[in-house]
Amino acid sequence: VRRALGWSLSFGIFLVAFGMADELRIAQGKSALAENDDASALRIFTELASEGAAEAQAYLGAMYASGRGVLEDDAEAVKWFHRAASQGFAPAQYHLGIMTAHGEGVPEDDSRSVEWFRLAADQGYSEAQFNLGFAYANGEGVAKDDAAAAKWFRLAALQGHAPAQFAIGLMYSSGEGVTENDSEAVKWFRLAASQGLAPAQFNLGVMYASGEGTGKNLEIADMWLKLAGDNGYDDARMVREQLRSQLSEDSTRRVETLARECLEARYQNCHE
Repeated sequence: VRRALGWSLSFGIFLVAFGMADELRIAQGKSALAENDDASALRIFTELASEGAAEAQAYLGAMYASGRGVLEDDAEAVKWFHRAASQGFAPAQYHLGIMTAHGEGVPEDDSRSVEWFRLAADQGYSEAQFNLGFAYANGEGVAKDDAAAAKWFRLAALQGHAPAQFAIGLMYSSGEGVTENDSEAVKWFRLAASQGLAPAQFNLGVMYASGEGTGKNLEIADMWLKLAGDNGYDDARMVREQLRSQLSEDSTRRVETLARECLEARYQNCHE
């Protein structure tokens, strides 16, 4: 998960020390991007970036990294991200961490990548917190430390970051970095599952099937496994084959109804 760049050009809400005129121009640049008017966005962000506006520098870096309105140029992307990051702009620090981890536009360096993630994570940027947790969990660029991994996963999870919710759920399930607690694992799996994260839906289904951390309920287990499988998690289909032999025809029909209702409710309050 850590390695997925996902250049959404959406950096969240950050208050930057601009005058009202600059804020308006930033908004115009974002609007141009949303309307796929890359030429106008490029012109606006280039002007503002040259004047030292950190958010515009970050957007300009993202445009070069993704090749929107310009030829893709990782070195140029790094240049603009670095200028924004040097002003303390957390999204730019995060993206520099990603590019440094990949060796895109800059030499690959996991230790330096962790430094960038930490700067953004310390400002509360959830993507950076998750990636910093991932680095600690895997010993990439920093000594492996499960307790530190759990800390950063939890901070991101509390902000609604689904992969972090799943990750801290796994740690509670295994007892790595935290005291093993199946009920806590179920809580975090459920939060991530309710955002449509297939691995979390799978693990939640397994917990319901075994009764670990929650009351055993084979119909709810099969519902979550079906949803996970429908979302592309292949292991769910295999587990369902084993589980379905324990369900009656009436239960199987109820599972289909439950899954449909859960999907229609966008995974919220799914018969828990």
